[in-house]
Amino acid sequence: MGTHALRTAIAMLLCTGILSATGCSDDAPPSALGPEASFKAFFNAAWLHAQDQFPSDQKKAYEMLDLASREALKSRASALSLKSPEAPPIAPHELLVVASLPLGMPIQRMEIVDQNESTATLKILFSDGEANALMVREGGRWRVSLARSPESGQ
Repeated sequence: MGTHALRTAIAMLLCTGILSATGCSDDAPPSALGPEASFKAFFNAAWLHAQDQFPSDQKKAYEMLDLASREALKSRASALSLKSPEAPPIAPHELLVVASLPLGMPIQRMEIVDQNESTATLKILFSDGEANALMVREGGRWRVSLARSPESGQ
């Protein structure tokens, strides 16, 4: 899967699917979560926001991104805000709202394809396809990377 396809797949993951809560405890500190559980927490936050159940979860999902992804969203939000100076500024976390697939596509399974001390590549299987996600270890916790490709780590 190429870089563009990865970003599209992750964007699709942000607002689609029904995620089971297996393996992800709300009581566990973020530093105790492995890459799969960290991705599930991110996905849950993005999914709940997409369902308009918990608007604050959009910001929680943003906080679960790696630094490079947060910086890329900040830059894009700033550029978009400059294009429409009469409108209220766009917050970086507001750019996580993406809908590319029909709602209700459940995640069937998730597995770690490759892992070292600083990165992990996850394969997420759906009923009709799959996507890869790159997790990056920063500040003692696993974070989702939208700015890097799982194939290259860049």
